[in-house]
Amino acid sequence: MNFHSFLFLIICSDSKSSGNVKHILLSGLSLNLLYVLGIGNLYGQEVLKLEKVRSNFFSTQFNLHAGYIHDEEGNRFGTTTRGQRNLVAFQFFHKQKRDVTTDPTKLIRFNSLMFRVATPTSLDFTKENNGINFKVRLIKAWAKFSTKWVNTTIWVGNKTLPYGHSHFLDTASSFMLHSINIDMGFIQDLGVFVKTPISNKIDAQFSIGTGGLFSTALLEIEGNDYSYNSFKRDKRWLVVAHFDNRHFLNDKIGVNLVSGRIKDKLVNDDFIQINRIGVYWKHKDKNKLKVINQVFVGSSKSCEYGSFMSLNTQSSLGYYLKDDFSIDTSFVSSYLTSTSSNQYYLNYTSGMSFTYMIEPLKRLKLNSYYTNIYDLNERNWGVLLQLTMEFGNKPKF
Repeated sequence: MNFHSFLFLIICSDSKSSGNVKHILLSGLSLNLLYVLGIGNLYGQEVLKLEKVRSNFFSTQFNLHAGYIHDEEGNRFGTTTRGQRNLVAFQFFHKQKRDVTTDPTKLIRFNSLMFRVATPTSLDFTKENNGINFKVRLIKAWAKFSTKWVNTTIWVGNKTLPYGHSHFLDTASSFMLHSINIDMGFIQDLGVFVKTPISNKIDAQFSIGTGGLFSTALLEIEGNDYSYNSFKRDKRWLVVAHFDNRHFLNDKIGVNLVSGRIKDKLVNDDFIQINRIGVYWKHKDKNKLKVINQVFVGSSKSCEYGSFMSLNTQSSLGYYLKDDFSIDTSFVSSYLTSTSSNQYYLNYTSGMSFTYMIEPLKRLKLNSYYTNIYDLNERNWGVLLQLTMEFGNKPKF
């Protein structure tokens, strides 16, 4: 017998007449209600204790990626030289706990911190020095700040550029190439990033960066040789502006403006002045289907080879066949033509990836690609198996 039932019986025993029945019932119901509310309050406190908001998240990712490859060195089995390499990545994320005493009118407030470093490694025993290549690469390192202006956020550090749009359902460990990477040679940049609404319908993102200061590895070891990033800016810079519609059901349209001075990803000690304008269209249907088409045109002026006009395109489709199966396809092309000669560069890559989600943080992928580099008369292809596993705690953005 619990405590509130015992009290109810005492009340009943003290009642001397049937006229007090109503009073007895009301008293009993009141005690039951007080009991339930009291227990519920205690239970709620226990739940709050159990569901205490986490502020620090640490996770580790393992990526194994190998298969059959055909390139300029012939046919062979080996580790991949494109997409996600064989790597171990470490990620730390800290989110500032909410404080009810925080002044919402404060100009700027610390929000969160992200740090992610990876060690991509490739093995090719057909080469000298056993073909071992090991790198330490900084992927993300930024601090996020909230402001007193509604929906206005600032990031400082090494972060993904607001250039184009993420085009895969499974962005983590995606095998597919990105047109921005083919165009500039990097996706992240060190600088200041701002996201803010400029109207009730349009969001804007801006970045002012160092032109890919961390695009090369912090440390690279190949056989018995090693090199490291000297962090020389070399008067590099990059400015990006991105505009898109804020509220949408199935479709999103965006515009990009890009200008900067960056290193030539193919020619050492050469720099390129780039200017780009681009548009993209994204269609998404209930997280089952995702279609992206994006086009970027502009100019590139090389210190070594003169001026070129550029055209970069990408068409991608991602579809969940079932809850655990998805397919991604992508076609990327890049074209450069000289404004002073007949010289041109043209290449395209088509790829396909089948993904089986073993668990939310464990995926098995079957990847294939075909690349045609016209100016070098080079055709590469491969079929690869990729296993990605993540352990630890990951934040929900």
